[in-house]
Amino acid sequence: MVIIGGGLTGIEIAYEQALTGKEVNVVEVLPEILSKKEDLCAANENMLRMAIEQYHIGIHTDTQIVQISEDSVTIEKDGKQTVLPSDTVISSIGYISEHSLAEQLEDCGVQFETLGDCDHVSNLMGAIWKAFESASKI
Repeated sequence: MVIIGGGLTGIEIAYEQALTGKEVNVVEVLPEILSKKEDLCAANENMLRMAIEQYHIGIHTDTQIVQISEDSVTIEKDGKQTVLPSDTVISSIGYISEHSLAEQLEDCGVQFETLGDCDHVSNLMGAIWKAFESASKI
């Protein structure tokens, strides 16, 4: 299995799949995995990094996807191409906030508060914290 994206979600998926005995490779275009430190508790990051080693999850950073075929993914790093056997490819390459409802409510003059990913993409801790801050103002 190849997972495209080495952020929190991609690495969590890799860990979950490795637990089931699947051979997993993660391909990340950035120089390191789990790079959004503000969205990640240090204890969780340490656990995931230990799991990567324990379950032999392949990590390919600074790497581009060149081709996806029925039974493999071709990647490229530093001009060198490598073929990773794979019967499954999962894309975990990020999120984009959706603001259209908030914009419509704003145009109507409705009082509201945006929370969670519609405010800004984060993790569950970020959404709960923002909800707590909003509720505390009421």
